[in-house]
Amino acid sequence: MRRKGQILIFENVLIFSISILLFMFSFMMFMNFQDYYRAVAVHDQLNKLENMVLAGVVHVITTDEADSTVTIKIPETIANEYYTVGFDSGKLVLELNEVKKTSNVFDLQRHFQLLGSIVSKRGKITIYKNGDQINIL
Repeated sequence: MRRKGQILIFENVLIFSISILLFMFSFMMFMNFQDYYRAVAVHDQLNKLENMVLAGVVHVITTDEADSTVTIKIPETIANEYYTVGFDSGKLVLELNEVKKTSNVFDLQRHFQLLGSIVSKRGKITIYKNGDQINIL
């Protein structure tokens, strides 16, 4: 009779161990999915932000006035993190932690000096054209 009790305990421990392994596997899979979808969401939000800033740059360039300003409301955070928007070496640069997105600004560095950088804490971005300079404030 002793053997039946040991076998029953062994079976229960084995079933419990298998259920723990299944839980760990499921948890790891959901964490991987969460990381993937978070990365896709960050990429999409950076693309949207890039389009907003580029539209603002086009707006200030296409005005006939020598001095022109446009203010754009931007999200304060992406994925609960502050990010930077600025110009570097004639390109628009969006940085969020280790994610860095650069974009050519319609090859405007030939005609304009592209200057400035901001952190998204303010929730808005001001693009200012003064002669041949375009600044992000």
